[in-house]
Amino acid sequence: MRNLSAGLLLLSICACHDAPALPVAFADKPPLATVRMLEARLAREPCVGALDRWTRRYSYRAPGLRLSKHEIVIDLTEAGYDGPAGVSIEPVYAIFKFDDRPIQTAGGIYDDRLNVIRYWSCGSNIGGDRGPRRDLPS
Repeated sequence: MRNLSAGLLLLSICACHDAPALPVAFADKPPLATVRMLEARLAREPCVGALDRWTRRYSYRAPGLRLSKHEIVIDLTEAGYDGPAGVSIEPVYAIFKFDDRPIQTAGGIYDDRLNVIRYWSCGSNIGGDRGPRRDLPS
């Protein structure tokens, strides 16, 4: 019910205006080869493990509406809560979560210039057991 209420609120706010078309550059998606490399890297991470238990989203970061093709947002959610297990490659990070159910989540921002996942965290979204955000080197 919480998800429905938050979703309806968001829709009512957004329904007042036509959504502007995204510039062509914002339609670009992270390369499949990079996503595959990230998937292999995340599968070795003890908190992540088997990828088939996660809903996985990869997209470019757009701070201040400036597309950064050097930064890929990684968003993992325990499968079954936010969608089925599997991977989704999206143009721009636009994930809004209004969910207070206890679920496993993981995420960070991959910087291809440094080959590092910045702000990495992994664990339950409730109770603070995700630990501090940290860099995940290659």
